[in-house]
Amino acid sequence: MKYLVQYSVMIVMLVVSGCATLPERGTNEHQHALNLIDSGVMQLESGYVEQAYATFEMAFEQYPLPEALDGLGCVELYRGNIRGAKKLFELALEYDESYYTAMSHLALVAELEGRVEEAEVLYKEYLLLEPGNFRVRNNYAAFLYDTVNGSVKSHSERSHRARQELLRANGIHAHEIITSNFKKIEMSYGR
Repeated sequence: MKYLVQYSVMIVMLVVSGCATLPERGTNEHQHALNLIDSGVMQLESGYVEQAYATFEMAFEQYPLPEALDGLGCVELYRGNIRGAKKLFELALEYDESYYTAMSHLALVAELEGRVEEAEVLYKEYLLLEPGNFRVRNNYAAFLYDTVNGSVKSHSERSHRARQELLRANGIHAHEIITSNFKKIEMSYGR
C-alpha cells in the first residue's frame, strides 16, 4: 500500500509538471532566435551546411525574423539553388523592408544570373543605406572588376572603381579576402 501511494504521488507530480504553462512569446524567444541565427552563420562558415539550414529553420520557428529567412537563403545559395535563395531573400524583405542585408544578397543573385545592370543598382542602393558594410563593399568591388565589357577604357575605369571600393572596405575593416582581392587588382595594374 505504501508503494501504491508513492506511485500515485509520482504520477500526480508528472501530470502537474506537464500542465505548467509555457512562457509567452517575447524577449526570451527573440533572443534565443538571434542566438540560433548566430550559430547558423558560424555553422555555414564552417561548412556544416545541413546543420546551418536546420538551425536557421529552428530560429525562424522560435521567432520569425528576416535574419533567419536570409540565413536559409544563404544556405540555398551555397547549395547552388539560386531561385530558392532569391525567394527567401525576397521573403526576408517582405517581413522587414528595412532588412537591407537581403537586398545585398539579391544583388549577388542578380549578378550570378547575369543581370548586371540590376545587380549594380542593388549594390549601389544597399551601400547608400548601409555604407559601413565592408563585406558588401568587397562584393561590389569584385562585381565591378569581374563585369568589364571588354573595352580598354571600361576595364581601366571599372578596375579603378573596384580598387576604390576595396580601399573603402579595408578602411572599415581589414580582412584577408579584401587584401587578396586588392592584390588581384594591383596585379592587373602591373604594380
